[in-house]
Amino acid sequence: VALWGVVGTCLNWHQHLPKMQQQAKETPSYQTLKRIQKTFLVRCNVSLSKIIPGNGVRPASQIRRLEKDLKQKREELGKLAEQELLGQMAGAGRKKAAEAQEFVNKKTQMQEQIKEMERQLNELEVR
Repeated sequence: VALWGVVGTCLNWHQHLPKMQQQAKETPSYQTLKRIQKTFLVRCNVSLSKIIPGNGVRPASQIRRLEKDLKQKREELGKLAEQELLGQMAGAGRKKAAEAQEFVNKKTQMQEQIKEMERQLNELEVR
């Protein structure tokens, strides 16, 4: 039982201290709202990554995005090979040799990226 003084202050304020500290620790309601999907809102004080495992992207969506990126990389590789062949047909020289080496480096780098993306795609499809 708390004793209230004339001005409205609690005379036994030390009893209510833990309660006041607890209220100070509570986060505002606008910070506790989290969106799970387009139509679902959840109120929680903890990060959703601690509650729900995964990265929040549906596997089907991730596979589709990866396939789209893989298609773009393959098209870029085809254009790069086409430019390399056109460069070889144009003639040879010091400048052309340096460009040819640059094409080879870009081509190997792009092939490694494609292999990595294919590995990720296979990994996602297995799940």
